[in-house]
Amino acid sequence: MQGLQETLRHYQRQHPETLQAPSPPGSRHQPPSSSWPASPPTDAVYATQGEADSMSGLRERIQELEAQMDVMREELEHRDLEGDAAALRDKYQQDFENLKATCERGFAAMEETHQKKIEDLQRQHQRELEKLREEKDRLLAEETAATISAIEAMKNAHREEMERELEKSQRSQISSVNSDIEALRRQYLEELQSVQRELEVLSEQYSQKCLENAHLAQALEAERQALRQCQRENQELNAHNQELNNRLAAEIARLRTLLTGDASGEAAGSPLTQGKDAYELEVLLRVKESEIQYLKQEISSLKDELQTALRDKKYASDKYKDIYTELSIVRAKADCDISKLKEQLKAATEALGEKSPENTPVSGYDIMKSKSNPDFLKKDRSCVSRQLRNIRSKSLKEGLTVQERLKLFESRDLKKD
Repeated sequence: MQGLQETLRHYQRQHPETLQAPSPPGSRHQPPSSSWPASPPTDAVYATQGEADSMSGLRERIQELEAQMDVMREELEHRDLEGDAAALRDKYQQDFENLKATCERGFAAMEETHQKKIEDLQRQHQRELEKLREEKDRLLAEETAATISAIEAMKNAHREEMERELEKSQRSQISSVNSDIEALRRQYLEELQSVQRELEVLSEQYSQKCLENAHLAQALEAERQALRQCQRENQELNAHNQELNNRLAAEIARLRTLLTGDASGEAAGSPLTQGKDAYELEVLLRVKESEIQYLKQEISSLKDELQTALRDKKYASDKYKDIYTELSIVRAKADCDISKLKEQLKAATEALGEKSPENTPVSGYDIMKSKSNPDFLKKDRSCVSRQLRNIRSKSLKEGLTVQERLKLFESRDLKKD
């Protein structure tokens, strides 16, 4: 009995996957794990069923053997009590040997059968694996071909869709670019017109300033000429005054000589002649005094006129300096504005891709036009000299006539009376 149990243990150690403890009646048998790759559902079912049949047969056989051993043990116990122990032991030993041989033969046949089934299952599993690999390769190739064709179809559809979208976007972009170009062109034309108007306004202002500057320069030149004329006349009057003073001094010396002459000569002369000479001398003295008064008035008038001319010259010079400074500032500002506007026009033209309007003629002011004579300076120079002669007193270059002297003498006599 112990030898049978040892044989069973040895067989379990050699084949642990086939001989397992009997499972409970309500539980399912779990198949042993396989070391090769998983087979398809059909092979797995076949292998599981074969193993389950062999395992169930082994378990039933083991149970039967255990039941027989229990029965024999009970019989042995009963027979020990009843029969001869030695005979029974021999019989039991013989039965045990027979049973052991039967179990060994059964185990060997079962192991051989199980090994054959396992080899058959492995070969079948290998064939199934080969078939599965071939089927897998075939399906993979078909799927790859289908995927490639689907990808090509998707690529073609995507390409067509992209071409349509690109065409739509190009049309919309072209329309938007055309509208933007038209808007930029209108804006450019408006800015160009505005710049031209500003240039015209600046040109007109510059022209006015240049014209005013030219007029002031001409007025200043006229004032200078008038001043030089006054200076010349003043010099002439001074020379004439000096001549008259010399003549007056000579006349006074002659009168003194006549008055302080020889007493004998005066006594020898008749009283009528002496009275007539005294009367003529008195008249001549009064005439000289009146001439001196006229000359003094002429000198004072010329001095006043000279002062007025100097004041006018200073005022015109200051005005000319102010206008020239203002004109320089306006000209610099206009040049700066024109350069900025040209740069803006150039940038706008380059942005539009058109030709730069640098050489475009802009209606401006020709500074040579301002050199013409102004309207308020077109009067004749004789008018100015005539006004100056009207302002000045009567010139005494030619002296007074005899009638004027007599009238002057008579008027003074009447005043004395």
